[in-house]
Amino acid sequence: MGREMKHGYPLQKLALFRVGAGEYERINENRWSQLDMEIHEHPIIAGSVGTIKSKIDHRDFRDMHHYVSKHNEYSSWEAHRFLQMESQRDATKKLTLKQKLKYRLARSPLAGIIYFLGAYFFMGGFLDGKRGLAFAILKAGYFTQVYCKIQELEWDRLPACQSKKEKE
Repeated sequence: MGREMKHGYPLQKLALFRVGAGEYERINENRWSQLDMEIHEHPIIAGSVGTIKSKIDHRDFRDMHHYVSKHNEYSSWEAHRFLQMESQRDATKKLTLKQKLKYRLARSPLAGIIYFLGAYFFMGGFLDGKRGLAFAILKAGYFTQVYCKIQELEWDRLPACQSKKEKE
């Protein structure tokens, strides 16, 4: 919405590392959109990780339509990834604490509300005014979509011989 957000959940991204110190996680998926989920794999580093305090200026000047479309695709990707990871016992061992918490909340219909309360109230998103409110609402909607899409995927996987009433 045209100005920098200074509050809410901070984004920390592991983006720079020495060649040979790690590799990107492998996410085996058989369907992709034309968006950029493929670049969101996380590096898995052998050894300690430092922090650079400088900001990365990410200026995405595309409109809200693009943001909503992109996050609709991301939520589908997250739902598929969640179920894939859940079926692999060792898959979650390499996740960060933040990722483990996110995936634990993915099973809760309250995930979006919890994100909103955290981002807007506890992390000070309200200090960013209407932009902070809009962002917290959009992200709450995103996490609610992930939850709903997980439920939908599981519902679709039920045997066809079960009646509609049993599926509900």
